[in-house]
Amino acid sequence: MRAVSIAIGAGVLLKREDTQVVHSYKVRGAYNLIASLPEDARAKGVVCASAGNHAQGVAFSCAALGIPGRVFLPATPRQKRERIRAIDGDAVEILVRGSTYDETSAIAIEEAANSGATYVNPFDDPRTIAGQETVAVEICH
Repeated sequence: MRAVSIAIGAGVLLKREDTQVVHSYKVRGAYNLIASLPEDARAKGVVCASAGNHAQGVAFSCAALGIPGRVFLPATPRQKRERIRAIDGDAVEILVRGSTYDETSAIAIEEAANSGATYVNPFDDPRTIAGQETVAVEICH
């Protein structure tokens, strides 16, 4: 990275997140949010919407923590669905709904509200952000 740092005139640091279990930093946020849930919320399960990487993080977290989950995906390649299933076994239910992420997200939020499950936002929740920002902590140490 020295050459890149010299070329742009600033220090450049990289963190390889492809070594994570789901090959993305998204597992950090999902796991942090789900692990922080109180027992009564865990019993009701979690719901998320994702185009792929966040869903894999939620699936891994549900399997690791023994929490039921429902993953809502827009029309995505079969390979993405197979990757989620390979990570979690049967820990989450995979539901293909909507044709865009925004449609799918609205469906997942409604499902969470109707069922009492916790919606695991992929980016707009302080618990997700706190988990994802651990990347920066690791880069700086």
